[in-house]
Amino acid sequence: MSEAARVPEELARGLTYRQVGWTATGWWPPGWFSVRRRHVVGRGDEAFAALGGAIARWGILAGAGLTVDADEDIARPGVEVRSTVGAETLVRALAPVRDHLPGPLGGLLTAGVTAPCRVVWVAGSAPVVPLAGRIPVASAGFGYGTLPGHPERGEEAFLAHLQRDGDVEFEIRAFSRPATTLLALGSPVSRRVQRLITDRYVDAARAAAQTVAGRSRR
Repeated sequence: MSEAARVPEELARGLTYRQVGWTATGWWPPGWFSVRRRHVVGRGDEAFAALGGAIARWGILAGAGLTVDADEDIARPGVEVRSTVGAETLVRALAPVRDHLPGPLGGLLTAGVTAPCRVVWVAGSAPVVPLAGRIPVASAGFGYGTLPGHPERGEEAFLAHLQRDGDVEFEIRAFSRPATTLLALGSPVSRRVQRLITDRYVDAARAAAQTVAGRSRR
């Protein structure tokens, strides 16, 4: 088992950080950059199922504009996935600060970035500890961790929650650090990109959950 959570050793092997599974527990490594966002994106069982299905089938990544190359169509423990942020997205995010970046870093960040990860837990096979807020009656989703070649070290999770009153929530949990000294020099810039992509994840989740409402109106 990994030292941080009850994740089988074979899933943790080769990852670029030690706190494997912490996104399920709600604990974050001290001093690491963290993201905790939760948004109501729909209502009802069908919206929850639609959002959970989109998460499991990489739809949140694709809906955010990333190019997805996964070993399998559905996220499960051990599946590896490579998501690429295109140069156009990076150029748009970095336009206000591009001229202030060191030459090699500016070229790296605007050439497009591929991020390899491995799924280390899925809701249902691992207990998901609720963070501050309401306790859901059902949850779906997964957490995945960084592999060599990823610009960051750490873990990210995407979750769908069904609340007792029918609200459907989309939650993102993440902790990370730059993977290299060069990327650490551009840490504020990489956080800018991360915020942009995170906003797009939320938009993609809302679109997935609301496809149900769109079908019901036709």
